[in-house]
Amino acid sequence: MALVRCSRENWGLSNRLFSTQAATSPSTPQAPPPPPPPEKTHFGGLKDEDRIFTNLYGLHDPFLKGAMKRGDWYRTKDLVLKGADWIVNEMKKSGLRGRGGAGFPSGLKWSFMPKASDGRPSYLVVNADESEPGTCKIEKLCAMIHISYWKVV
Repeated sequence: MALVRCSRENWGLSNRLFSTQAATSPSTPQAPPPPPPPEKTHFGGLKDEDRIFTNLYGLHDPFLKGAMKRGDWYRTKDLVLKGADWIVNEMKKSGLRGRGGAGFPSGLKWSFMPKASDGRPSYLVVNADESEPGTCKIEKLCAMIHISYWKVV
């Protein structure tokens, strides 16, 4: 057991060092609060205005009209008017591949759909399976209703 010897001088010093009044008195300089962090607009080489998915985290209106207000679908009508064959050929030329493990060429996949109906129904199967461990890409894409609908239609 330690023996602590307190004198009047030592007691007064400890009161001054540890009192809340001394810590908040005007004579004690206070550090200014830190400035707020700047709003980040660059993420590596990607700027906010270069983003493809403008509502990835679901913070804005998820429907078509909300997407159009954000600038999504800009000039889409011009592309559609060029025709399905032009779009499929552009997809093939772009080299865009699927997001799955096989990386199947998207333009080739799109070319498999029949161009004109011969009277029989046509079916499109959409695989939204998330079987790759640790990935969450399908959830984000399916949450954007207008994107999911466009990919199917």
